[in-house]
Amino acid sequence: MLKHPYLEITYRKGKPFAGYLYLSETRPPEPCRTEEVRPGVLVDTASDGEVLGVEFLSPGAVTTDDIEAISRRLHGVQVPAEDLSPVMAH
Repeated sequence: MLKHPYLEITYRKGKPFAGYLYLSETRPPEPCRTEEVRPGVLVDTASDGEVLGVEFLSPGAVTTDDIEAISRRLHGVQVPAEDLSPVMAH
């Protein structure tokens, strides 16, 4: 796990297209497993169960329920709410 997870947002035509929350410094070329934990919220895990990252397919539409579902998968890793604000529904 990264000491400080970070969020990357991809834009198309000036609008947010997708977001990815990086949680691991080491990232295999392809995640070993991707699970959709909520509609449009995908969690990538390594074969050992380490959560590598979280993909948001609709930035700006993520709810607090989505974040709670993700947090359960992160086993105590804290991501400050302000770091996730770009993907949160307002």
